[in-house]
Amino acid sequence: MFDRITSFVRQQLMLCIALAAAAVTTTIAGTGPSEVAQSIDYRVLALLLCLMTSVAGLVGCGVLDRMARQLLGRARSTRTLRLALVLLPFFCSMLVTNDVALLIFVPFAITSLRMAGRQDELAHLAACQAVSANLGSMVTPIGNPQNLFLYLRFGIDPIEFFLAIAPYALLSLVLLVTLCVARRSQAVEKYVAPSGATGAEPKPSSAEGNESRRCLLPMHLALFSLSILTALRAVPWQLTLPMVLLAVLALDRHALSKVDWALLGTFACFFVFSHNMARIEAVTLVLGSAMGTAPFLTSLGASQVISNVPAAMLLSGFVQSWRPLLLGVDLGGLGTPVASLASLIAFRIYRMSPHSSARRFMLPFAALNVALLACLCLLYLAIG
Repeated sequence: MFDRITSFVRQQLMLCIALAAAAVTTTIAGTGPSEVAQSIDYRVLALLLCLMTSVAGLVGCGVLDRMARQLLGRARSTRTLRLALVLLPFFCSMLVTNDVALLIFVPFAITSLRMAGRQDELAHLAACQAVSANLGSMVTPIGNPQNLFLYLRFGIDPIEFFLAIAPYALLSLVLLVTLCVARRSQAVEKYVAPSGATGAEPKPSSAEGNESRRCLLPMHLALFSLSILTALRAVPWQLTLPMVLLAVLALDRHALSKVDWALLGTFACFFVFSHNMARIEAVTLVLGSAMGTAPFLTSLGASQVISNVPAAMLLSGFVQSWRPLLLGVDLGGLGTPVASLASLIAFRIYRMSPHSSARRFMLPFAALNVALLACLCLLYLAIG
């Protein structure tokens, strides 16, 4: 029993930390069961579930394989491939949020690098994609949850919002391109039809199985499109969630087995933790004083501990000017693995690939985050 518990903790370390933090702060804050339930953002959890389910279905239908073959047909070197795989989430996250971009493009990177025979690049590339999506999502109010929250909370003018973020986004793009180009480039292997497991989805072993998966493709494309519309707030999540669940339960239950339920639990625990922290009087007194003195550094530092989305919600009540808070939580998405919950998505998807290693991901992830955060903070000191 002890060995099984130890194994679970090692495999689900982030979930265990989040659960412990939620439980301890619930006790300290004296939060009741009904209030705990109300503190969870069910829209975020529902959207994540719909996206993970539809993406798993698309992977099973071979969509990522076909997209990867198209990309590899045009890529002549690992440098070209690397640039494409890192910049795609940067620009995509501006429109469909950083977590959605990573749900799409980390599996795409796994498939592309496997086909190119460059699995050795995966850990570094997945770390780059996590950073890229967090930086690209700063540009628009819908790029990430904290932007949307602050945009609505303070009634920010769209042009003012863009002007505040533009210098940091431009520098981020330059730095990402430089990092991709600076790494050694090698020829990409010509793709040969897959043999064996891909590490994502089992391949149907018969013509009947292939035809069955192809028949499911329109459904998963429709569910994915519906999920994107929900992310853009064009469709209510209360409608999307039952539609997605009913469709996959009826026609493709295998997709549900690929959902990262532990990640959903981690998100739920972080919501509870953030709410509890806001109820602790000593915490609010300290935060109020810190935000009055150094709002940018306080919001950036808080993001490293409780993630930038909860930090934005928690600290918005202590400031009159939105600019330092916005820049603090957006740049604060860089740093620790929990600074942006989207980074957890990249890590969790990477860990599902064969022969993955937490150490191989975390080393480049830490180096990239520290270097880019230092550059962007220097820019903030220069222009404010």
